[in-house]
Amino acid sequence: MLTGLFDVGWPTTPHRVIRNSTYERWEAAGSPPSGERPGEGEEVASGTLRYASNPPLAGTDGDVEAMAMYAGHSVASVTAVEPAAAIVERFSAVLRNA
Repeated sequence: MLTGLFDVGWPTTPHRVIRNSTYERWEAAGSPPSGERPGEGEEVASGTLRYASNPPLAGTDGDVEAMAMYAGHSVASVTAVEPAAAIVERFSAVLRNA
């Protein structure tokens, strides 16, 4: 989804991210503006504040899932949540028939 939610450190710039607990918490609070968001100013991982624009890196400790999870343009093509086993089986079937 394209959102400006993760704006700490990179304001007024929308980013394509995967919906996570930070987004859901903000949405449940009524999508308040910056300065009124739930947990704002709270450190979620390795010196990273909730709503910060920096992504998790190797060695990041803490609630990594709550950080900005960037996704490319193709994330908009995801239309369903499936078990990994089903996806792997589908790919395997295609490769067996190739």
